[in-house]
Amino acid sequence: MTDAWVAQEEVTVHDKPEYYFALEEFRHGEEQMVFLHLTIHSWKPSVFKEILRNWKLFRKHVTCPLYVVAGVEDVEKWEAFVSLLGFKPFIDVVLENGRPRRLFVHFKENNKATHELLVTAERHQEHHRDNQPVVSASPVPDAGVLGSVERT
Repeated sequence: MTDAWVAQEEVTVHDKPEYYFALEEFRHGEEQMVFLHLTIHSWKPSVFKEILRNWKLFRKHVTCPLYVVAGVEDVEKWEAFVSLLGFKPFIDVVLENGRPRRLFVHFKENNKATHELLVTAERHQEHHRDNQPVVSASPVPDAGVLGSVERT
């Protein structure tokens, strides 16, 4: 078995002139990570409200943990935005391109995997008190939420 996470497929959820929203599944043996890709082309209040409405509906039906990692340089604004969607900081990682980033996770409430993942993250943080990024033979895929953070 390989040490790398392997992309399985990317599924488009919404492809609109204002934004693109997709999921990408990665597998490492029996382990799975599903990343959210959200590229926003138009930062208008109406677009943001539509994204929030669609996000709430989407999460009613898709219950697995979802992950995002910043694909932009303005990480502070990006983190504020994904926090509005309910994503929480999970662990620090190193992307395939070598950049350190914080991996965020969104759990569907009452998901059985939630407790196990939180315990794993807490153990990792206790073990790595120096807050150094996680580096392995298979860095985290460069996936996440993209787009300008300027509002119009």
